[in-house]
Amino acid sequence: MKKALTPVARRLRSDPTEVERHLWHVLRAKSLGVKFRRQAVIGRYIVDFVCFEKKLVIEGSMIRVGGIFRGMNGSEGRGLRF
Repeated sequence: MKKALTPVARRLRSDPTEVERHLWHVLRAKSLGVKFRRQAVIGRYIVDFVCFEKKLVIEGSMIRVGGIFRGMNGSEGRGLRF
């Protein structure tokens, strides 16, 4: 699965949304004291930003509505644990 999603993640990295671009500018500066990766493959998901050290995922294109995360494209899901 990861091999199939890797080219998609690369494509997403090359064309970030405005929100993703702004978040990456802040996160890559390491001002938070931890390292983030962007458009990383985790299982069957491609997450916008991940800090493996803190087990933290940040999705710039999702909003939380009553415990359910809703994507701008109509997708939905719950918190991802890894």
